[in-house]
Amino acid sequence: MIGTPRRIYKIGEANPFTGLVFCADCGAKLYNTRQAKEYFIEERFGKEYKHKTANFYTCSTYKTNQKYLRKKCSGHFIRTAVLQELVLDTIKRVSGYVREHEAEFLEKIRKKSEIHQAETAKAYLKNITKNQHRIKELDLLFQKVYEDNATGKLSDERFGQLSNSYEREQAELKQVTAKMLSNLTAYENDSLKADSFIEIVKRYTEFNVLTNAMLNEFVEKIIVYEADKTGLQREQQVDIHLNFIGHFELPMEEVPPLTEEEIAEQEKRIRKLEYQREASRRWYAKKKREEEWQRALEAGEISKEQLEAHKQEQLAKEESEKEQQAKRTHERNLYAREWAKKNREKKRAEREAEKANEPQLTPEEKKQIRREKQREYARNWYLRKKEKELAEKSETEIAI
Repeated sequence: MIGTPRRIYKIGEANPFTGLVFCADCGAKLYNTRQAKEYFIEERFGKEYKHKTANFYTCSTYKTNQKYLRKKCSGHFIRTAVLQELVLDTIKRVSGYVREHEAEFLEKIRKKSEIHQAETAKAYLKNITKNQHRIKELDLLFQKVYEDNATGKLSDERFGQLSNSYEREQAELKQVTAKMLSNLTAYENDSLKADSFIEIVKRYTEFNVLTNAMLNEFVEKIIVYEADKTGLQREQQVDIHLNFIGHFELPMEEVPPLTEEEIAEQEKRIRKLEYQREASRRWYAKKKREEEWQRALEAGEISKEQLEAHKQEQLAKEESEKEQQAKRTHERNLYAREWAKKNREKKRAEREAEKANEPQLTPEEKKQIRREKQREYARNWYLRKKEKELAEKSETEIAI
């Protein structure tokens, strides 16, 4: 953290994500861009829109080479607010999983090494001790046969056979023992890392805001991929690596099927998004066209009269499109009013038919029915009042 520059300038405190966000393609850090003002006003379509000012991250390789027109990497654009939501949601979900399924969490962490169970680790330790004892025995045997060969008790041919056999067995035992020691060390390190992460989780039981202390204790680094804009919605992959456990994959949760109301709401939102994108494309195309005309005027390719003619032609075209749109809207409204009128007449006819088929009631019977309805309404009102009082009482007791 000390080695990462944290520029504050006049905006206020430094962005806490600085030094933690990296590009997935080139591996470079992402630079933060933000402005001092919180909001800015934009005029579009004859209206004023209030937007939040820029606060985002882009790839440093792309940003430093952009002005020299050297496309060594893409932007990997992501807003700081999105990063905050993703990191907070990841910490919440992983912490909740660790608190509820601690044994499964330890098992998932240990699966990264070749040793998964404590029994296997004990067997490894037993075999390591046995192999080390056998290696010492082979050293003694080699020393004995060497002395026997030196004193003449053992021939050179026999000494060569035994020494080669002892050296080959000793080399195999050392190789197997080294691999077992490496796996056992990885198993112990995974256990220590998992225990360290569990200690951090236990320190933060309930939280809804991502603080700098939480960010530095939980997050090791954040890998941002280039966004996919081929579909209707912009999609982007972000890998959040947590301290001690890295990029932890949570088990997939079963997503309940959408209801008819949710499907209708989703389709409505998609239609609205398509309309907004189409309107934005038209607006940006108009703005680009005006900039091209202005550059052509400055370059002397067209005159001021031609520019004014272009503007008048474009204005007439927009007015014609507005008139056509107003005409279509008027026709739709007329059709809707006509349909609503027919629907009301149909319902009125049905009510009159039902009323004609109903038995004729005396004034006293109508009065009795009205009293029953009033009593039913009073009973329902009293029940709702009692339920509200009980709920407030229980909340007060819980608070106490």
